[in-house]
Amino acid sequence: MKILRSIFIGITVPLGIIAFFIWIAGHHGHFVFFRPDMLEDWIIWGAMLLGLTGITVLTKLIRKRSSSPTEMTIDNIIERSFFMWTCKEIYFQGIRPCTSGVEHHKLVLRLKEIVTIYQKEDKLEDFKGHFQESQYCVNLWAAHLLIDLDNIDQKTKNLCLEEIRSYSTTPLDPELAKQEMEWLKSKN
Repeated sequence: MKILRSIFIGITVPLGIIAFFIWIAGHHGHFVFFRPDMLEDWIIWGAMLLGLTGITVLTKLIRKRSSSPTEMTIDNIIERSFFMWTCKEIYFQGIRPCTSGVEHHKLVLRLKEIVTIYQKEDKLEDFKGHFQESQYCVNLWAAHLLIDLDNIDQKTKNLCLEEIRSYSTTPLDPELAKQEMEWLKSKN
């Protein structure tokens, strides 16, 4: 399938571009849209539409490849700031770490998978770098996901609790502060 798609794009895009320039050159600068009685117009417009289809397929392919890594490796996650982008998506959907019923949301599961990969690769110290980013609640997500892991040291646990406490008193988002306060009470 990939080979056929590559061949299709490789043929249709240049064909459409060439057809467009032939159409422009054939009218000597005069704008004539389409003459249904002229066979050359049917051929050139068909080639241009085929080229436009190829460009559309190409842009969809580029978007698909850039939206998420095909393989969740530590290098892909770090290189593409995948944790931060996922937090941003979640933020705009109105989901916070203590929102009820989000444990099985696909983006929350993706965040958990990312943390698990960091843990397997023994790079949790690198993951703690997310505490530096407060936009889109990145640091709050990092704190909640880290504290839920098994076998984390007391220093990391304290760092997570400190981050969560800071959100429990924020005046910027009273609903979030309330959720975090309730979470802290449930853990004591």
